[in-house]
Amino acid sequence: MTNNQLSFMATAIMNGNQIIDTEHGKKRLSGLTAMIQSVVPVQLLQRVESFLAGFEDDETQEGVHEMLKDIRDVLDSKKRSEK
Repeated sequence: MTNNQLSFMATAIMNGNQIIDTEHGKKRLSGLTAMIQSVVPVQLLQRVESFLAGFEDDETQEGVHEMLKDIRDVLDSKKRSEK
């Protein structure tokens, strides 16, 4: 997974918040990025992908296509590695 993909995923999950609660304590963007890198939370990524897909055709939402592509690439990669 590239740093760019990690950054897009973490930013989407943070949803504009400076700190979020996780099962592993409160996380800032850098902490969430490290957590994603160590264990990709597939169910969470699926939920984020589903949520962002609702904005896919909204041209006023900048960056959605790129985020969705990165998330879908990671999910596809995880599926291939499980086979």
